[in-house]
Amino acid sequence: MILAFQLLLFNATGESQLKSTATQDYFSPSQIEKLLPDSTSDLSDGTQIVIRTDRKKAKVYINGEFSGLTPLTIKNLIEGTYNIKLALGETEKFYELEVKKNLKQNFYVELFPKNNNATPQSDKTTKYKIQHGPLAE
Repeated sequence: MILAFQLLLFNATGESQLKSTATQDYFSPSQIEKLLPDSTSDLSDGTQIVIRTDRKKAKVYINGEFSGLTPLTIKNLIEGTYNIKLALGETEKFYELEVKKNLKQNFYVELFPKNNNATPQSDKTTKYKIQHGPLAE
């Protein structure tokens, strides 16, 4: 999907210029996987999704906006399809999920599959190594 919008730009003399432009969604459709719930349960009213990952505190973006850290519970989303981005360290995964009315849906994502030896680098770990340990050459 292409989004069209107008930008108000200022040139070097401070004069404003209105410029129309278009941009792609925040990630390419070729990267999106359909995410199906691991389990569901009935709700009397509304919607609820729970997103969990194999590592806590992964960033969750819904339709391009930061929504919180895993494990994350979101209530009362409008029924429909959403683009989800999960990010931890340099690892990013992109999904499409469908929110259904009167259901609690539980989603689980492995950001680092067990056969993958990669581990996320947190800012805290990196700062500790630089401040208190010898630098690698």
